[in-house]
Amino acid sequence: MQKHIIVGNFQFVGFHLCKKLLEQGNEVIGIDLRNEGNPSFEDKYLEIGRNANFSFLTLEEWDAAWNEDEDVVVYISYYDMYKTAASRSEHTIALLNSINKKSEGTAKDTILLGPIERKEEMDILQLQNESCKTILLPTVYGAWQPEDMAFQAGIQGNAANLNDIIRNEYCRDAIYIDDLLEELPSILTLELKEIILASSGEDQWAQCAKEVLTAEQLEFSQKQGTEHNLEVEVENSHKVPLKTSPEAGIAKQTEHYRKTQQLLGWK
Repeated sequence: MQKHIIVGNFQFVGFHLCKKLLEQGNEVIGIDLRNEGNPSFEDKYLEIGRNANFSFLTLEEWDAAWNEDEDVVVYISYYDMYKTAASRSEHTIALLNSINKKSEGTAKDTILLGPIERKEEMDILQLQNESCKTILLPTVYGAWQPEDMAFQAGIQGNAANLNDIIRNEYCRDAIYIDDLLEELPSILTLELKEIILASSGEDQWAQCAKEVLTAEQLEFSQKQGTEHNLEVEVENSHKVPLKTSPEAGIAKQTEHYRKTQQLLGWK
């Protein structure tokens, strides 16, 4: 049984990755912030916490996650930490950096997941661990997307700060979380140190945005899409097959949010 360590396992991408690996029969150690007062933390723990192959350590306990002679694969989701305001502290990022440094030479593989708009920072992290593989992601969406991202903010009706969210988001592409995870095994076989992902479909962010944003917000996002992150080269990116349409993906994300709100009302 392969042992996997996921840093950020109760966030967004990290949680879906954790579930996927557990479903495949792998052993997973999750490392994350402990936040029992957050309903999403409690709900996610209920989904995976009963699995005998899952164990959890707080970020402060990370050094106990594996021994140097163990065969482990380490995933560090900088993507989630950058995308979630509550997790984006200097202390948290410093702990992630320490895990990245330890994994060099002690882990079988280290995979850094990062937002494409933070490419320069991810390049520096790769210098700290020359054996790691960096995967740069455009906007990822689906159930549990944080409210600090545009689609979820639109679903929740958080109009007041949507322009600020859009201003900080990569508005040129989007990938549904299930499509990403289905393609991940193929991505990991690529003989590349840095892999930029893109959807095989056209204008995926804009098509998703049409489902949840107003005409004014869409116009603002189009300006951001042409002005933001033009230095990132995506022509040679790895294409993730489009299996979930924007309409279907946003509908699933919206329905998930509706159900979680309904459950909160019952608690």
